[in-house]
Amino acid sequence: MNIPGEREIRSWFIGALAEKLAVPRAEIDTTVPFAELGLTSLQGVRMSDELSRWLGVAVSAGVVFDYPTIDLLARHLFSEISDGDSTEMTEASDPGDEDAGESLEDIEQLLRLLDEDAGGDGHGETE
Repeated sequence: MNIPGEREIRSWFIGALAEKLAVPRAEIDTTVPFAELGLTSLQGVRMSDELSRWLGVAVSAGVVFDYPTIDLLARHLFSEISDGDSTEMTEASDPGDEDAGESLEDIEQLLRLLDEDAGGDGHGETE
């Protein structure tokens, strides 16, 4: 497995976030919390899933909440994948694995329910 460096992880996340938020890459400040950049919880979970596929290892759905900036997240992920002794990350299952898709759907459904309880419209956000 070719392990990306911290800089590559940071660059991937800047590009993915810029695309998701429809802003130029140059507007993404890697020291500003994701929530302040405009990333919603549902988008964060989806980005964790995309990141997992890109890295080829399972990434916790809540990692963007535990490490709330691109710099913190890139540093953490690089440390985890280069260590090879991670407790949070394991080899990713086949991207076509039905269980992985079901887990993401369960998380998205839970986030929608939480949004409804918080007074949202329950429809989540559009991308």
